[in-house]
Amino acid sequence: MAPDELLSREEVLGGLPARRARVVLFLIERQAAHMVARSGQLAELLPGEQAARERDLAFVQAFALGREAPVRLTIQNLERYAKQWAHLVPDNPTLRASLARLLAQKYTFTVGAIPGIRGVLGLDQDAVREAYQRLHGQPLETIYAERATWHSRARWAWAALGGWLDALPPFWFVFVFTLTLGLPQAIVAFPIAVATVGPLPGIALNLAAGLLSVVTTAAVAEAAARSGIVRYGTAYIGKLAADYLGAAGSGLFSLAIFVLYLVTVMGGCFAISRTLGKFTHVPPVAWTAVLFAAGIWLLARGSISLSLTLLLALAIVIITLMLAIIALTLGHFRLEHLLRPSTLVTTERQHFLGNTIGIILMGYFAEAFVVQCAKVVLPREPSGRALIWGSLAGLGGIAVVLSLWIVVMNGSLDSRLLAGETVTVITPLAAVVGSGAAALGTLLILFLPGLATLRCMVGAFNVAREWIPARSEPVVVLPRRGRLVFQRRGTPAGGPIIGLSYLGFDGSQARFRLNLQLGPLSRQEEASVSGYWNVARVFAKFPEWQKLGSGLELNVIVASGQSVSLRVKSSLVMGYQDIWNVETLSSVAPPASRASTPAPSSWSRLLSDRSRFLLSISPIALTFLMSGWFLAIGWDSFPAVLGILGVISSSIFSGIIPVLLIASSRKKGEVVPGVVLKFVGHPLVLGAVYLIYVVVLLSHGLFIWENPVSRASALLVTVVAFVVTVVTARRGSYKPRVVVEMRLDQREGQRSAFSVVAGGQPAPADVRLHYPDRDRDQRAANGEVAAFGDLRTATFQIPASGGTELKVWVHRVTPSGDSEGLPALLDVRDGGDAKRFDLGLSGGQVVVPISGRASEILIAFPEPAPS
Repeated sequence: MAPDELLSREEVLGGLPARRARVVLFLIERQAAHMVARSGQLAELLPGEQAARERDLAFVQAFALGREAPVRLTIQNLERYAKQWAHLVPDNPTLRASLARLLAQKYTFTVGAIPGIRGVLGLDQDAVREAYQRLHGQPLETIYAERATWHSRARWAWAALGGWLDALPPFWFVFVFTLTLGLPQAIVAFPIAVATVGPLPGIALNLAAGLLSVVTTAAVAEAAARSGIVRYGTAYIGKLAADYLGAAGSGLFSLAIFVLYLVTVMGGCFAISRTLGKFTHVPPVAWTAVLFAAGIWLLARGSISLSLTLLLALAIVIITLMLAIIALTLGHFRLEHLLRPSTLVTTERQHFLGNTIGIILMGYFAEAFVVQCAKVVLPREPSGRALIWGSLAGLGGIAVVLSLWIVVMNGSLDSRLLAGETVTVITPLAAVVGSGAAALGTLLILFLPGLATLRCMVGAFNVAREWIPARSEPVVVLPRRGRLVFQRRGTPAGGPIIGLSYLGFDGSQARFRLNLQLGPLSRQEEASVSGYWNVARVFAKFPEWQKLGSGLELNVIVASGQSVSLRVKSSLVMGYQDIWNVETLSSVAPPASRASTPAPSSWSRLLSDRSRFLLSISPIALTFLMSGWFLAIGWDSFPAVLGILGVISSSIFSGIIPVLLIASSRKKGEVVPGVVLKFVGHPLVLGAVYLIYVVVLLSHGLFIWENPVSRASALLVTVVAFVVTVVTARRGSYKPRVVVEMRLDQREGQRSAFSVVAGGQPAPADVRLHYPDRDRDQRAANGEVAAFGDLRTATFQIPASGGTELKVWVHRVTPSGDSEGLPALLDVRDGGDAKRFDLGLSGGQVVVPISGRASEILIAFPEPAPS
């Protein structure tokens, strides 16, 4: 049968191609929105997952109501990510012709602007052209605009920069990424910090901090390369910390980043407000109010898009401004300034040293961006070589920029002029060089601390939104072929995990199937419901459920044979499974109107979108309020803020967390990378790095800092870091893990495979792959899984390994590189113990404690696995 014969004449006349094309277009837009959101997350230190879940819920709701997609996309977005959504387009000329018609109705484009879309849809093929002529009575060429407007040409030029980034070889992508995102706002305070110890010792301290960062950046890069959830999932460094270090390590990292965000906002306020106040004679407090109003306005509009393309463009502007300032300043360079030792007396030096070390540490924080970078490059270069060496090369570029800046600035300005400065180097520089330096320096302050302030405002807002529960009683649409999954926040290993499937409507009641996974306990129940349903009562007979105290209440609003609308009330996190396909979405029926839906409770009304927004910005508002107060009373030293920030936050997320991550990943990693820098994970190296950062914290808390609050903070952070280290060790974060992975790989040129890793190393095991007509036996640590769609069971005989836990991961890697759990039943026989898990509920993966003795793992696919 020809592809076009999949649609009968009656279906074509009835408009079926157009209806199915709308479903396909909706899926395409969701995939493009996902890629756009991922691009934006590359620029964030701590991207959240809740926004992605809410976006998926909003997509289904919008589709059911016949509304536009909840994310504003452009034709440039669709063109840029054409390869990522190509797998969604059926090989059907009639449907492709209908899809082309819908695109032309929604977007404007010329024929030469969309080579990717034309290739994916086959718009240059005779079959599609003929189908379009047959359906619409006009040539396909009518979908193209004759010429592009100037606004459209500007958009395409901007998109070309993003395309250039995407096309960079992996090494150069990592290098550009690290250098672009790693330019620190502390650079405008570096000459002030260096002046307290002398330029040459300052350069030595800068290079020493760079060497420390080499170890910690390489550590995070290797930990990311060993992580399967980074390669195939949506992981960021916070989730990586949760996977390797558990809740304690993840909590420490999240708290350190949140503090970093807020204190950076305060420091940016000081730098920008004081600089603008100096050169405009407008009170600094007024500028702080303007900054706050502008930031909140942007957050409220949701119009902040900090994509990597934008950050690259801004980095080019920043580097250009720095080079221009250096060129203006070189005429004032004096070698004696550079060679002159610090003239500060000992007591003064001790006081100013409190800012020096912290500011220098703030110059290097590439560790925070390695994981986001790994998500992009590891699918293209799996060995991790480009990730590690590209990160280190970018780090070297930052060290060169910082050293050059120190040489020129401290060689042109007297150290006595710099040492007492409380704002930035721009103020004394303007006094020496003149108005040109003042103008360029003001622009540099607006772009560098200004950009850091904006990014950290967005980051703090997103973190707060993650911590604050969403509207507690949303209305969702559940198709008959899909499933809603409820689980606790964080890792699902401890459960509970509840799967809710819709079975249909018998005329008076909606039928549901509930699947419960609670550790090794697996239960399935069916129920018929009309109106209110307390799901927790179904599981009340199980003692394990009673201990959890998690509630789940549903209210059936309207049901049809193919879908049901529900109001959900629960503290559990909710997400969709198995609905993102044409057949499932085609069955979605519109939910009831607002008038017929029960009113939410008072708590739900309290957490409306507006209330949640106000709660999310409250930490930012408090930070700006404190900044204004400090400016008013004169407690507004930008170097002091950076000094505190560098010692407290950087010691955690740029020092201690990377050490713990590499120690854990070499025991628990799912993947064995092709490149490993052995010295990075050596106990002596890790111990030395850990000790250096602890000494930095203790020396500031006990000797250097004079402010009692700062001293207490440093000591408290030291104690917390030590406690987290002990807790993670006691909970087994540094003990070996056995990982069994089965991967259905749908990417072009990739093969489906299995792998067995124990303690971070390949672990040969006896493997039996059972098909309906044959068995395939082998002993290997990894191998190809042929005909995955026909596979029925896979059995792994794991030899004694000393591992204390087992992770089984059965998943599909989509053509766009995302991981989706596969439905399968898992039986684990560890000695005399037998446990069963429903992998379909837990996203295809589960972590189980084991004894370390020989064990057997049986993975059964109840239905033919998708091929």
